[in-house]
Amino acid sequence: GTPQTPVRDEKLFNALTLAFKYKNEMQERGLSITEYAHKYHIDRSNLGRLLKLTLLAPKIVNSILDGTQPRELKIENFTKDEVPHLWADQLKKYGYI
Repeated sequence: GTPQTPVRDEKLFNALTLAFKYKNEMQERGLSITEYAHKYHIDRSNLGRLLKLTLLAPKIVNSILDGTQPRELKIENFTKDEVPHLWADQLKKYGYI
């Protein structure tokens, strides 16, 4: 088919970049999810859901960043549902293969 024009999903993009920011800060400061949430006044369960985005296959992450992810892919696909551990399973589940 014809390649689609990239369209960045701002909500998904922002959540992904925030998730990596939080993860990096947690690692740099040696804080657990609970400690980080408490220190920065973030809801612990929301932080946990957001951090799941840092476990996505690189192909999924890159497609979200450059706006070439499947159009039907939304933040809720990751936060409201179980994210498969294996990258190959993620690629299948989210419509990449």
